[in-house]
Amino acid sequence: MERRLPVDELQLGEFSLDQTDDDHALVTVALHNNKSAKNYILMLELTKQDDGYWKFTRIKNLTDLIVQFDAEKKAKLAAQNKPVMEKLQASLPVIEKKLSITSAFVEGIKKHRLNAVVTVQNKTSHTINRVYYDITVMDKDGNSLYSYPEHFLGSIAPGMEMHLNTSKTLNVLLPDDKKLMTMDVYKLPCKVQITYLGFNDGTSLEPRTYFEY
Repeated sequence: MERRLPVDELQLGEFSLDQTDDDHALVTVALHNNKSAKNYILMLELTKQDDGYWKFTRIKNLTDLIVQFDAEKKAKLAAQNKPVMEKLQASLPVIEKKLSITSAFVEGIKKHRLNAVVTVQNKTSHTINRVYYDITVMDKDGNSLYSYPEHFLGSIAPGMEMHLNTSKTLNVLLPDDKKLMTMDVYKLPCKVQITYLGFNDGTSLEPRTYFEY
């Protein structure tokens, strides 16, 4: 974590404990970034040892956390470079976007998921195989209510349209997530900002790295 995440900037918040069976449990911890004022979820797996004590054995969502922080760094750099932001949006324009929140009971606990379907089209002459983008839910006046990073790994050929389908679990430990659960996001406007494009020839279009396509 220290190699890939800004651990010094993170502060532990509320947590919940779920025991899956006699020997395994999951601790979900809210993290707050004091520098960016953003919130995250850390999921730690525990295993009961022969001596009766419990031991942390794995960070269940470490890869997801690394992707989130990487995406946010790219978005921050993109915001400082307007020409690249415009080029990113023109290279992979968003044709349509839809948000929804679904609820279901999992092991007796009601879970909420934020689902997004973003339709894009590759306007470059190269195949795109990696996309980072930000989704921002706004109120009717255009003010930001909730923003989060997403990513896509796959293949989008030149001229091809692609539906980027994502789904993330909302957690009541995070104030912004809890607030969003009470809203009908389908009726709210949202904005999608492309922050990074990777191409099959090994090049990329991102802040501080500019290629003509």
